[in-house]
Amino acid sequence: MVPLRADMDAANTHVLVEKFGVEFVPTLLLVDTDGTVLKRSGFVDAKGLLELLSK
Repeated sequence: MVPLRADMDAANTHVLVEKFGVEFVPTLLLVDTDGTVLKRSGFVDAKGLLELLSK
């Protein structure tokens, strides 16, 4: 797993927004090595993150 945090105010962020269909902030994406989105979520607390990762 490689965590990535994107600065949504950066000039080139639109590339990620378009590629992954980000509609709101925060958006949590679990993406495989091919760039396929496996799971998508909005804000989650620590417990919610553990639940998301365990599914």
